[in-house]
Amino acid sequence: MSINENGHYHPTALPVRAGIPNAHKERDGSILPLFGILIMLLLAVVTIGIDMSQTFGERTRLQTAADMAAVQTGRALLAEEITIAQANAYAKDAFNRIASGLSASGDGSSGTSIFGTMTVKPAVQITETVDGNTTNYVVKVNGTAKIPASPLSFMFFDGETGKNTISLGFESETTAKAEAGASLSMALVLDRSGSMGWERPSRMSELKKAVRSLIKELQTVDPDDQFTRLGAYAYHWYYAGKKELTWNKNSVRSWVNSLPASGGTRAAPAIQKAKNDLLTNSELNAHINKNEQEPDLFILYMTDGIDGDPNWAKRECTSAKNAGITIYTVAFKAPASGRNLLKACATSDAHYYDAKNANELNKVFKDIARETTKSIPFVSG
Repeated sequence: MSINENGHYHPTALPVRAGIPNAHKERDGSILPLFGILIMLLLAVVTIGIDMSQTFGERTRLQTAADMAAVQTGRALLAEEITIAQANAYAKDAFNRIASGLSASGDGSSGTSIFGTMTVKPAVQITETVDGNTTNYVVKVNGTAKIPASPLSFMFFDGETGKNTISLGFESETTAKAEAGASLSMALVLDRSGSMGWERPSRMSELKKAVRSLIKELQTVDPDDQFTRLGAYAYHWYYAGKKELTWNKNSVRSWVNSLPASGGTRAAPAIQKAKNDLLTNSELNAHINKNEQEPDLFILYMTDGIDGDPNWAKRECTSAKNAGITIYTVAFKAPASGRNLLKACATSDAHYYDAKNANELNKVFKDIARETTKSIPFVSG
C-alpha cells in the first residue's frame, strides 16, 4: 500500500522477477539436447549389439568351412584324387562351397550383411612330409573377413576403406595321415507316405527289412559303436518325426519298425532337418570325444512316389551337398518324376540307385552301408 497526495491509500504493484514466466522454457531447452544424446547412445548400443552378433555368426560359419575344407583336401590328397599342385585351388573351392552351404542366404564365402557387402579372402598352405614310404600332408586354411558395421559404430572405423568395418580371422590346420580308420554320421530320410502301404508284403515292410540290413552291416564293421552314428527322419505330406542321430543303432531300427504308411509325399522338410542335425557342433563333438575323428556326413534319401514339391526338395539337397554332405538316393518302384528328383539330389550318378523290387532294395541298402564304411584315410585335426 501507498498514500497519495490526497491521503488516499492505493495498492502498489508487486515487483516482477525478471525471467520467472519463461523459466520452464529454459528447463525444456536444456533437457532436449540431453534427451537427444541419450537416444543416440541407445541406438549406438543396439547397433553395436547387432554388429557383434552378426560377427560372431559369420566367424562360426567361416571357421567351420575352413575346418571342413582342410579335412576334405587332406583326404583328397591321400586318396590321390588330386595332386599337391591342385590342392590349393581344391581347398579354396571347398571352402567357398561349404561356406555357401552354411549361409542362411546361400551367398558364398562373400555376401551381404545388413550394413553392406562383406568380403572374405581365404588362403591355403600345403606342406608335404615323407615318413619312410608314407607321404603325409599338413593342410592349413586361413584368411580374413571384413564385415560392414553400423554407421553408429565409430570405434570400428577402417581407415583403409573409409567405412565402419569389423575385421576377423579364421584358421584351421589338419594333418592328413595314411592310417586305417573311418568315422561317419548317416541320416536316413525315409518315405512313409500312403503308397508305402501298397502291396503284400507292403513296401513299408520291405523298407524296414532294408534298414535292418543296413544296420547289420554297420554293426559288422563297427561292433563297438565307436565310429558310426545313425539317425532316421520320416516324411509324408510333411515332416513326420525323427530318431535323432545316435551311436545306438538298435534304437533306430526299433523306431523305423514303428513307422506307419499314410499321407502324401513331400521330402524337403525331412531333408532340411537331417542336414541341420548333421552339421551341428554337437554331432561333430560326439565323434571328436569318442574317436578323435571328424566324421564323413551322409544322407540316404529314398522315395517310392511323386514328390509334392520337388523344387523345394532339390534346393534342400543342393544346400546339403554344398555343406559337404554326401547324398545317396534310392528309388523304390518310383515313377519317372520321382526317379528324376532322386537323380538330381544324388551327389553323383554313382550315388543314385533304382530298386525295382524288394531284393534290390535290400541289396542297395547293404551296398551303401559297405561303401560308406570302407577303410578311408584317417585325418586328424
